[in-house]
Amino acid sequence: QSECPILVAQRVTFKADGNGPMADDTLLRPGSRYVLFLTPSIFRPGEFFWLTGATQGAFPIVNDKVFSRSVTGEIPEGVGPTVKGVPLDQFIHDLTR
Repeated sequence: QSECPILVAQRVTFKADGNGPMADDTLLRPGSRYVLFLTPSIFRPGEFFWLTGATQGAFPIVNDKVFSRSVTGEIPEGVGPTVKGVPLDQFIHDLTR
């Protein structure tokens, strides 16, 4: 298991009144750790990626446990899969088998 710091750029959908992003399309928290599911950009392959499934493509890591963003309160409950404190090693193992 290795970590690779990356710079993530996001685009979000803003509310019709312009006051902040839609509740289910919020920005990642700067300085936080996430397991990211990324899709390469067809315009800049190898150097630019999108979060797969928008908000559902990022899973916060808290105390070496993985959660879905709906569980941590970053996005509304019921958006995307539910992951509640799976140890990081197990989460990665389950993805690769």
